[in-house]
Amino acid sequence: MNESTRKQLQVAVEKAVRPARVGWEHQVRIREELMAHVTGIFEEEWRRLGDEPAAAQEAVHRFGDPAKLTDELNASRSFEQRFAYLMERWFGWRAPESAARYTVRLSVRIFLTILAVMVVVPFSLSLIIRGPNHRAMAFDAIWVIPCLVCAAVYPLGLLYFKIRDALFGFCSPRSWPRIAGYGALFALTFFAFGLASATLGAWSWQEGWDLVVPYWLLASLVAPVVTIGIARFRGPAEIRHTEWSSLQLN
Repeated sequence: MNESTRKQLQVAVEKAVRPARVGWEHQVRIREELMAHVTGIFEEEWRRLGDEPAAAQEAVHRFGDPAKLTDELNASRSFEQRFAYLMERWFGWRAPESAARYTVRLSVRIFLTILAVMVVVPFSLSLIIRGPNHRAMAFDAIWVIPCLVCAAVYPLGLLYFKIRDALFGFCSPRSWPRIAGYGALFALTFFAFGLASATLGAWSWQEGWDLVVPYWLLASLVAPVVTIGIARFRGPAEIRHTEWSSLQLN
């Protein structure tokens, strides 16, 4: 099977899977299953016809109407898949976003979510319960938390993608020295986030330092190791999803 034929079969599969309202991890599994199915049909037709382009065309025809397949996938969704889809609509990556653009959008949406949950909702409830003249402590005490989280998500998220791509040679060459460098930056950023949070919470640099050392320092050393482990475990599926989602369907 040449590359042109493979892409033709992939496009047929992606037309059915991409509109399905399920999480990306489920999409990856569905794509692999359907790709194996349509490849099997193609091989049957190739043996029968002896012509690769004609076999590919017949395989796509036998594969079925992509819209009907999408409807079947949507109809068979579980509650977990529906929930995953809703979460990804708000927080998920969207092709063909770059990692930098995605992490910016993600940090802003996390900021808005935390702002609503930890600031706006408590402040509004306080106004309703205690009246407009009462100052809500939640608004005074934790308004900085969404800002700190937003500031941390962008560099940490971007470094995760850098580590993942360097692990698997995706969009960049494989390089353990580069992974080590990104890991060191991840640890420094993680520690800075904890120190800033503790300092603002205690309103004292010294008290903030005492709070984060040694426990947060230890966590900061472990964080890049955990991140590398997550990237190694989830990276292949994420990369396959990126490649499929970036296919041009027209």
